[in-house]
Amino acid sequence: MKKSNKLIIVLLLILTGAVAFAAVAAEIIYQTSGLSELKLTRSEDDMRWVSTTLQNYELYRDFESEMDSLYLVESRVNRQSPLDAEGITGTAQWTVRSGARLENSLWNRSEQATRLFVDHSWGLVISSLGGCCAQIDGYRAFNIKTGKLILSYNDFSYDDAMEIPYVLSVPNSPLEPRFIGVISGDSTRDLDFVDPVAGTNAAALIKYASRDSAIFQKLQMDILVAPGWGISVLDAKLEKDPAVLDSGKIEISRSVATLWNIDKQTDPMKIEGVRLVLVVNAGNGDKTIKIPVRKDRLSLEAAEIPEGVHIRVL
Repeated sequence: MKKSNKLIIVLLLILTGAVAFAAVAAEIIYQTSGLSELKLTRSEDDMRWVSTTLQNYELYRDFESEMDSLYLVESRVNRQSPLDAEGITGTAQWTVRSGARLENSLWNRSEQATRLFVDHSWGLVISSLGGCCAQIDGYRAFNIKTGKLILSYNDFSYDDAMEIPYVLSVPNSPLEPRFIGVISGDSTRDLDFVDPVAGTNAAALIKYASRDSAIFQKLQMDILVAPGWGISVLDAKLEKDPAVLDSGKIEISRSVATLWNIDKQTDPMKIEGVRLVLVVNAGNGDKTIKIPVRKDRLSLEAAEIPEGVHIRVL
């Protein structure tokens, strides 16, 4: 056989294989589409407005279960904001699908929100509602598998936005992660305070929850306010609790505490070793509050609460 004929045969085999591979790779398991748009308008009072519709699709892959499970979040967010002033409003609608071919619609939701995103580290769908001026975005974290609202919170990292609640994770353990959230009076939503202690004003809600919604704890912090002052939550963070054995082994990175002090532990009552630290000012100087996690709960009995601050379990 001539060399040219051999070359033709080899090329045909390569092309045939490429076509066969393309045919296999082209199988569509699931497909959807949507429209995104932007409108710039002028109102009767000569204000210019920007309106956007954002259609998005985000695929979450669950590596925690024995099977490789996929979850698709199909979302549509409508936002309106003035071009020459502060403020934003919006609504979000989304559906979560799963299954080998994403054939199962698991849950859906519609609410006031200006952003929606998936946190792939902890399996969360997070909605955020922006506002105006001094308001702080209010976040809600949902379990991506069940649609259950885990907790709401604000982000107090300021310069380095985290956008997820504080997380307590037990390594090499089947225990669900725990989340801590703080809501201040500046939040755009979920200001479900009760009447404050006499002579004080409501300052913050502090929440502790598990991802499976089996645990939920809510505290309210009230504070004495000086005449002419408002309340400011200046800082919120996690730190190691020196009163707990082996807490030095804990790793805290941004908002996530990995509890190496209880590595492989399966008893939730052993979850401890960190504390939530809040710095609040209402005109009487900075007040630093430290609330440790003990036996899988925020412990007021072991908390450091300065004069003029009252905290209670709701």
